[in-house]
Amino acid sequence: YGKIKTETTLCTLAVARAFVATLESSSNDDGPKTTALCIQLVGNRFLRRMVRILVATALREAIVILSTNDPSDETTEDPSQPRPSLANNRLVEILQSLDRSQSARSAPPQGLVFASAAF
Repeated sequence: YGKIKTETTLCTLAVARAFVATLESSSNDDGPKTTALCIQLVGNRFLRRMVRILVATALREAIVILSTNDPSDETTEDPSQPRPSLANNRLVEILQSLDRSQSARSAPPQGLVFASAAF
């Protein structure tokens, strides 16, 4: 993994979203179903470990939002669901701070799946 010389480290993140998906067993329709958190990141390029850092930070912030979500608060329709505005604002704040110490440590590669690349 030699260092590649580039003129800039500017990366443009066009899409960043998270959603819950239910995955069915491919071998049997009646098999167990798994719930997974899917994080979609679309950008013009990514630096080394950048995706793993973004995923870990998004997970950390989602856990904070879910754990602090007060079931007695009637401002949300479903108390089991996070409040997207809080999570979105916090992630934007972290990114705009340009302070790496505010983000989480890199997520381990287990469970991360590369879906596609377009050129």
